[in-house]
Amino acid sequence: MALIKRIGVLSFAYIYALTGVLMGLIAGLIIFLAAAIGGAAAKAVGFGAIFGVAAIIILPIIYGIGGFLMGIISAAIYNLFAKWTGGIEIDLQ
Repeated sequence: MALIKRIGVLSFAYIYALTGVLMGLIAGLIIFLAAAIGGAAAKAVGFGAIFGVAAIIILPIIYGIGGFLMGIISAAIYNLFAKWTGGIEIDLQ
C-alpha cells in the first residue's frame, strides 16, 4: 500500500492543460459542425464557417489556459489537505 503525499503542481497543471486543450478542440469541432449546418440552413455559409473556425482555434486556447490554472489550484489544495490527512491511499502492483 502506498500513499500519495504530494502532487507536483506544475506537472499536474500541464496534464490539466492538455486535457483542456483536447476538450476545447472537441467542443470547437462540435460548434464548427453546428455553425456550418446552421449557416447552410440560413444561407449564411460565410458567417457559419468563420464562427466555426474561430471556435476551433479559440476554445482549445481558453480551455487549455483554464485547465492549467485549475490544475495549479487543484494540486495546491490537494497538497494542503494531504498534509492534514496523510494523502490518498492506493495499492500498487
